[in-house]
This record gives sequence, structure tokens and C-alpha cells, in this order.
Amino acid sequence: MSAYLAAGIPAQIVRVGHTTLFRVAADYLGDAMYWTRIAVINGLIDPWIGPMMELKVPLRNADWPTDGILGSWIDAASVVAAPVESTPPSAPVVPPKITLADIQALLPYLPTDLPDTPGVLWNDGGVIAVS
Repeated sequence: MSAYLAAGIPAQIVRVGHTTLFRVAADYLGDAMYWTRIAVINGLIDPWIGPMMELKVPLRNADWPTDGILGSWIDAASVVAAPVESTPPSAPVVPPKITLADIQALLPYLPTDLPDTPGVLWNDGGVIAVS
């Protein structure tokens, strides 16, 4: 798969979901403060990432200053298109299977008073209940 990246910056395409640009920057660039570079390249302003999406992640340049301030590093006059490499899609994240025995093992650790928050598990006289 071929893609193009603004500002002529070499990059790769990665698939991520339910995380933040801070985490992506830390994982792929070695410093969470580089989140702003990923945000600008992908046209994002919110660092929170919901469902799975593809992001263009620039390849790390040793000359980059650590800034962390959105938009402080890019020169809009130098924006051009450049080809980038793509990584294969990762396998879908499958949550672990939780058995009834796993839930019952929680019983001694659950609160015994009815929680104020709806949807919370609690110990209702030896029976697991949902508030």
C-alpha cells in the first residue's frame, strides 16, 4: 500500500486503536513529546485515538527538538507530498475470556455496600450483584 505524507517527511503507516498520540509517539519515536508531529501529519488536534485507525508516523530525525506544542515545528510553506512505507495491518485485539469462576473469585474483594455508580459489581450478601 502506498501513501503520501505532507512536508516531505519519511514515514510509516501504523494501525492503532484505543490509545493516545502520546503512547504512539513514545512507542514509535521514543519520546511522547513528539505526539505533535504525528498529529499535524494526520490532520488531528485531539491526542485521544478511538477505534482502530491508520496513522502516518514520521521516521525519527535526530535533529528534532522536543517540543510537545501542537504546530510549533512545521513550516507550512514547505508542505509537499512524499511516498511512505506501509506496515501490514496487525491482528485484531481479542479481549481475554472471563469465566464465571474468575468473577466468583472476585467476591471477597468486592464492596459490601451498594455503590453509588451504576453498573458496578458488589457483594450483596455473598452474591455478586450489579448496582
